Amino acid sequence: MSWIFGAFGNINEAEKHRLKKIVKKHLKIHGELNTIFQKESKNYLIIADGNKDNILFGLISYTDLHKAKKYSYDIDQSDDYLWVTAGIGIINDNGIYKIMRDNDWNNFFTNEKYKLEDINGHFCSIILSNNEIEIFTDQLGTRDIYFIQKEDYFVFSTKLDLLTKFHQINDLDFRAMGSLWLLESQINTGCFIKNIQRLTCSAKIYATFIKKFEITFQEKAWTPKSYDNVKEGELYKKLQEFVYLPVNENLRITLALSGGMDSRMLLSLLIELFDRKTFFNDYSYSTFDTFSFGVDTDLDVEIPAFISQKLGFNHRNYFGELIFNKNTLEDLTKFIIETKLTFPASEYLLKRNYNLLPTEDSIIIDGCWGEITRRSLFKRLIAFAPNAIERRDSEVFFKYMQFPHADIFNKEITSMMIEGAIEHLEDCLHQMPDIYHYTLESWMDLFAIRTKHPNLVGVEQARIDNLVRSFSPFAQPDFFNLIFGANTNITKKGTLIKKIFKM
Repeated sequence: MSWIFGAFGNINEAEKHRLKKIVKKHLKIHGELNTIFQKESKNYLIIADGNKDNILFGLISYTDLHKAKKYSYDIDQSDDYLWVTAGIGIINDNGIYKIMRDNDWNNFFTNEKYKLEDINGHFCSIILSNNEIEIFTDQLGTRDIYFIQKEDYFVFSTKLDLLTKFHQINDLDFRAMGSLWLLESQINTGCFIKNIQRLTCSAKIYATFIKKFEITFQEKAWTPKSYDNVKEGELYKKLQEFVYLPVNENLRITLALSGGMDSRMLLSLLIELFDRKTFFNDYSYSTFDTFSFGVDTDLDVEIPAFISQKLGFNHRNYFGELIFNKNTLEDLTKFIIETKLTFPASEYLLKRNYNLLPTEDSIIIDGCWGEITRRSLFKRLIAFAPNAIERRDSEVFFKYMQFPHADIFNKEITSMMIEGAIEHLEDCLHQMPDIYHYTLESWMDLFAIRTKHPNLVGVEQARIDNLVRSFSPFAQPDFFNLIFGANTNITKKGTLIKKIFKM
């Protein structure tokens, strides 16, 4: 993943050297440490690396930053401020979505009119000087931040395994990993390594070190903005705007196309765009292509191949030959570590093929979270236990959400994980808003976004950020806000999908 790693506070040279050594070992560098971004001062060290397209950084003067009324810094220093972002920020500029560049991030830090709620995409951003640091993440928690707090400094990273190398003694918190191991995905947003903290949705960490080290942190679960009676045309237009984003950037669109409805929905939008040529007359089908991963007999490979032959756009399937050797085991181990036990090892067979994609001057889009357009999340729970949902009965939720991994733990640990999973379900359900402000289906959609998104979608997005630039048009706060304000008939009956397919 494109990642950030660093420390802030009363950190001595020996600790800085140790942090650099961890990075060098991680990157298998034997000489001078050479990364995309590396800065240090008396009270901090910060390093960022990975896919250069997903790492941005810059410098802001003390004077320019403190003109921004949204900041309350009162430190009398003349230091310049560094900032670095891992991931992709997406901003709406006069009705057109675009990827945030250096200037956009500078404006975000220094202009009071820009707020975190205005930004889509997935990112973790840091701005710091010798005396203070602020870290924040995107609204949905697609990119999160881990940290270890010491007495007079803290160490942070978007990459968990770098922190475990710093921590050295790493014990599993079996209660914390209960939902991860026993349910469809992890429910809580904590870390399953003891003494390492994790923050996800709209996370903020603020720390200062002047005469003493002080730190505060918080996160805020996402809640949709209030919209009423949103029409299908508004949803359709919003999807179009996100699908067109690469075109606005003069980049090629590469669609992850499977046999499923959600990626085919995006394909329909692309075909309409380039067939009508209403935006750029010199664009044709060659401006986008599609890909799939798998063996030729997979339906998710056969269906895209059939559609591409019928409609005449470029499609390729990638499935590299699997040779079992020492490197295979190392890559598989790396995959399991980067995905934090979230996916079965068999997923490696498909997702290793991202390395084969030609990604220069292109952005990958996919159908992630498209199911929210048809209210198809937690259908079994909604069908068989609607009253338990209204009661927020964590044990019934546990019953219907079970999706256990391998049975490799003894009874004591398994019992501990069950208790932890139910406890985390109770906590998440308690934090949910009043159900009577939503339909049953939309309330469960919000529950899914708060729990599955950072723990399932975010984990994979962070991994592939190291390889490609990608995003999902569906999985954006601006689209989620509208879908929660849409009439139930548009979503529950799949009206939006039918309209898009028809076009």
